[in-house]
Amino acid sequence: MAPKLSAPTFGQKSVLIRYVFPEQRLAKNFPSAAAFQTELPTTEKPKPYLSVNSTEAEKVGVIAEYHRNLFQGGKGRVAHCEHTVRQYNEAGIKCDVDISFDRESAKWEFRLSATSKEDAYRHIPNMESDKQFKSWSHSGVQFVQALAEHNKSKFARRMVKQKFHLR
Repeated sequence: MAPKLSAPTFGQKSVLIRYVFPEQRLAKNFPSAAAFQTELPTTEKPKPYLSVNSTEAEKVGVIAEYHRNLFQGGKGRVAHCEHTVRQYNEAGIKCDVDISFDRESAKWEFRLSATSKEDAYRHIPNMESDKQFKSWSHSGVQFVQALAEHNKSKFARRMVKQKFHLR
C-alpha cells in the first residue's frame, strides 16, 4: 500500500524551497535576483506564480533529486534557497502586497484587486502520468501576481539576502 501523501498547509514556519539555476548562482553561495522572478531561464513561458517546493509535502533530499533530474540531467549538486512562509509574507508586505491570514479557511490570502482575494500559496503537484519527473511538493507563491512592476525587483532583492544550499 502506497503511503498517504498530505498537501502542505503553508503555516508561518513552513519551509519553501526555490531551485536556483546555475546562471543565477553568484559568489559565496548567494543567488541573483533573477532566481526570484517568475521567468525561468528555460524555454517555458512565465507562470503567474513563483514555483517552489514545500518541505511539508516531501523531504529536502527528494526535492533535490527531482530538481537534479529535471534541470541538471541527473548530475551535479543542486542549489536551493530555503525560506519560510513568514519570510515570503514579510517580503510581499514590504512590497505593498495586501497579505492576510483568513482564520475561517485557515489560509493565507492576498488582494489581487479591490474586490478579489486569492490564495497566497497554492499546492500544484506535478504528478501527471505523462511527465517523466514528478513532484508532489510542487507549489506556487501566488501573490507575486499582485506585485507592481517596480516592486518585482524589490521583492527579489529582499529574497536573495539568504545564501543557497548545495545538495
